[in-house]
Amino acid sequence: MIDISYAKTVTGWMAPSELEYLATLAEKSRCIAEIGSWKGRSTSVLAHHTPGIVVAIDTWRGSVEHQPELQGRPASGVFYAFRENTSRYDNIWPLLANSATAAKIISHSPLRFDMIFIDASHDYESVKADIQAWLPLLAPGGIMCGHDAFRWGVKSAVKQLIPRYRVVPNTSIWTTEVETK
Repeated sequence: MIDISYAKTVTGWMAPSELEYLATLAEKSRCIAEIGSWKGRSTSVLAHHTPGIVVAIDTWRGSVEHQPELQGRPASGVFYAFRENTSRYDNIWPLLANSATAAKIISHSPLRFDMIFIDASHDYESVKADIQAWLPLLAPGGIMCGHDAFRWGVKSAVKQLIPRYRVVPNTSIWTTEVETK
């Protein structure tokens, strides 16, 4: 049963309809990578609904659009908020690294993901790099999706690299819509 009540209490930009969609994907996924976790709103819904693990990859320093909000605050503040917000779940593995470094580390392991959710930097080059780095780490039959489909950088990179994507109705989530095993 889908329950997004706790996730809605965590600070973030994910709408309830988007949390519900991620929850339905997580129910079918045993190994999830989340690229860009911020304070844990989407991470919480993924962890609550997966029977497996969520590897949460982030620098927890914010991207360009977050810098005004973080000005004058300790660099560790967002990570501490993430840990506090996700402390109720024991199936989250935080990986403090940028997307490319994390993908390189994981590529040397047998770990492959049923679901990869991209919601990090939103500029074209960053989204393109995220898709290129993480697509090889998708398990056969897995699903790659991401947030903010209508932002120019996201939309352009997804359109170029994921030709069979679609945007989930009533959300800004783009998805490959490939069924997991």
